[in-house]
Amino acid sequence: MPRSSPTPALDFLVSRERFLPLKADAIFREVIRSPSLSAEQRRQFRLFLQMVRARFHFEFLEQVQQLKQLYDPFDPDRDTRLLRQWTPAEREQAFCELRCRCRDLLLSGNYVQLSREQLLACMESRNRFGLAIRVNLDDYEVLDVYYRGVREGVYPYRNWSTCFRQRTAPVRVFSRVAILVRHKPGGRRKQPKADVVLVKLFKDVALEDLKMTSPEVRVQMKLLDKIKVGGTVAGGLAAPIARLLTAAMVSPILLLAVVGGCTVAFFKGLFSFLTSKTKYMQRLSSNLYHKSLANNASALALLVDAAEAEETKELLLAYHILLSEPDGNFTIQQLDARVEKWLKDRFGLPEVDFEVDDAVRKLIEKGLIEVRDEPRADGTTDRLLKACDLATALERLDRWWDDCFSPASSADAQLAGECSRS
Repeated sequence: MPRSSPTPALDFLVSRERFLPLKADAIFREVIRSPSLSAEQRRQFRLFLQMVRARFHFEFLEQVQQLKQLYDPFDPDRDTRLLRQWTPAEREQAFCELRCRCRDLLLSGNYVQLSREQLLACMESRNRFGLAIRVNLDDYEVLDVYYRGVREGVYPYRNWSTCFRQRTAPVRVFSRVAILVRHKPGGRRKQPKADVVLVKLFKDVALEDLKMTSPEVRVQMKLLDKIKVGGTVAGGLAAPIARLLTAAMVSPILLLAVVGGCTVAFFKGLFSFLTSKTKYMQRLSSNLYHKSLANNASALALLVDAAEAEETKELLLAYHILLSEPDGNFTIQQLDARVEKWLKDRFGLPEVDFEVDDAVRKLIEKGLIEVRDEPRADGTTDRLLKACDLATALERLDRWWDDCFSPASSADAQLAGECSRS
């Protein structure tokens, strides 16, 4: 990751990433290699990971069901009928809730939302080697863009300056890009017949190509192509026009023949323009085809899976570090530093900004750590964290499952309420 950005407006891209570019299984394999763990503790840790994954999966399963219900009236791919008509006020309320839930989901998956100023800075970045594209943000009522993972990449190109030999140029690449789009009603461009919301997920998008992920783009011809088309038209019309002036003074029949030649030259230039436009649209379509991961409801399901994986990894890392020194107490700042050092030592990840607050919150919610306030000499307090031992953690996770599916559980009560309302 570069330490500085050549464009000040893009300085936000050089900040440390919250995304953990590792699978939970890779972290777990490294955890159980610890020589301080006994064979029984390794067995307990395997069970711990299974139960944590199952609990997160159950919690996110409820989220994805709620998201699908909210998204259903806006889904352009829906093949089922809506059983009632939504009033404009109900649609606005549902959209606001859908937008907020999508934002929370993406942030849980360690995506970063681009502000309008940051988005404009990205959109204004010109691709010197690819397609020339222009996007008008005013065409949309809502255009939320999120990214995750920024890395250095290369862009292959060839042009006259390289004698049309392939070369590469350094670019910054977003590993994942997610967008949520709602068109502005009554805009200048032709809008969908229904009020729909588009959710799209892309991979490996170069910074200069970010504008390609927008639904409404205007492909612009490059100067070289404009000169090529203009030269074709001018060259094709120059000679017929000269003959036209001569024929006008000599013979009406010759005049008609020359007019026909001018018409042929005009259509030849028009065909050259259409061919160039088709070439541009094919390149745009090909780029999007290879970079698209999922659309609409399937994109939501994929984002839920990503958020579930990030939550599992963060909890596993924080619990492991706290458990590794059971006699010591960590402050949140110390835990943050220890996790980041562990990731650097074991996996060579110096740029990860571990989400320690989120990890601690999850551990507290699941009763896997003990928290106490330690007074300091200056009158302030330190919040000290200590992990429960593996046996206690497994007991508490198991108890949660028992309570969750008991007849008197709040989950069952909520389900009964939903059934009665339906």
